[in-house]
This record gives sequence, structure tokens and C-alpha cells, in this order.
Amino acid sequence: KKYKEENGDNHPDRQKVGKVSELGLGFGGWVGAWRQFDSTDTFTDDEVKKNILAWRAASPEIVEMWGGQARGRPWDADYRLERFGFEGAFINAIQYPHAIFESHGIRFFMRGDALIISLRPCGGVRRELTYHSPRLYPSDRGEGLLEIVYMTHNSNPKYGAIGWVPMKTYSGRIAENIVQATAHDIQRYGIKALKAAGYGVVLHVYDENVAEVPIGWGSIEEFETIMGTMPPEMADWPIRAS
Repeated sequence: KKYKEENGDNHPDRQKVGKVSELGLGFGGWVGAWRQFDSTDTFTDDEVKKNILAWRAASPEIVEMWGGQARGRPWDADYRLERFGFEGAFINAIQYPHAIFESHGIRFFMRGDALIISLRPCGGVRRELTYHSPRLYPSDRGEGLLEIVYMTHNSNPKYGAIGWVPMKTYSGRIAENIVQATAHDIQRYGIKALKAAGYGVVLHVYDENVAEVPIGWGSIEEFETIMGTMPPEMADWPIRAS
């Protein structure tokens, strides 16, 4: 914004670097994630890696939320094993099944042979995500690091065989599960409020809601206000509809 005010146009890297970074890197994506959103194929793999590392350096709170099992880079003197964020809580919950671990208001614990992620309350309800039969194995990414594997029904061929299969997960994907589930709950809360106000929602696509109403009834402004009204537990979250 400041660049545009000073120069009369957007920064030349706004689309080819900024937009791709925001769309592709929010859940721990690497070169493959970048390529999914970069239709120009402008950068070499080494340049993409530099862009990704620059985005992560500029987004420390997101990286901290993903979490991990070590601080620093393995080749640096201050490198140390430390579990933090979502991944750290996930692994701790598997290893210590009688305890509850929390990260960013999200709870992780075992219930029988399933790991439960208890989301933040939305409309007074804490929804749960379930990971069946989670197991930890030594990782080839470094000494002392662990790999998470759980059982799930896979319906996406890009993740491997279809059906009930073992699936690996990691910090970014755990964060994606939590964020997408939370976004779903927020949108569902808004849809219920719209229906209560007389807006008959007939379709929702990603973050869009569609309602059919009589001609001359209601308004876009009211629709947006209702859709953007957050649950009491999230009243200070900066989410708006437009």
C-alpha cells in the first residue's frame, strides 16, 4: 500500500511473489506448493526456495504456530531439539497419553487409541478432529526427530492409495486441518444467522454464501453484516464479509 501511494502503482513483485507466497505457503509448503500457485514459472527452484525462506522470515508467528521439534538450523551452533506449536503438542500428546497439551488455544490429547484435537469454541461448542491410531517413528530429517503416522480413509489420489491407509502428517498439515475446520465453523455460524434473519442460503462455495430472496427484500449490506458477525468467543477476530 505504501509503495503504491509513493509510486502510483503496485510493487512489481506484488503478484508474482507476494500473492503466490500468501496463497501457497501458509501451511508449510515448499517448492511444490509454490509451483501450484505460480502459473508464470518465473523462478528456478533455488530462487523459489529463497522466496519461501524470505516469506517464513517475514511471517514468524505463522511458523511458530505450525511448530516443530527443533529450533534453528541443524548446521548452526544454537540448534537444539525443542517441541513447540501444533506439531510439538501433537507429538507430546501421543507420548504422554494421560495429559492434555495446548497450543494457541487448541487442545491435544489421547482418547483411547485416537488423538483428539479440540478446537477453540465457536458458538459455545468445541469441535474435535480425530486422528486414529497415531504412531511415532524415527525421522530421516535428523537425529532425535520423529515422524507422525496415523490411520485414515484417504479419498485424494495425490496423497496415495484410496481407502483406509496409513498417512503421514506434519506441522503445516496439522495447522491446515485446524485452520480449515475453524473457518468451516465460522462460516457455518454465519449461515445459521443468515437463515434466522430470513436469508435462505441455497449454496456455499469455499468462503462464499449464496441466498435466494424475493426481489426488493433485504440488502447486500445487511447480508454482509450478518455473515461477518463473529461468535462471541471470536468477537475480536478481524474477519469481515464483503
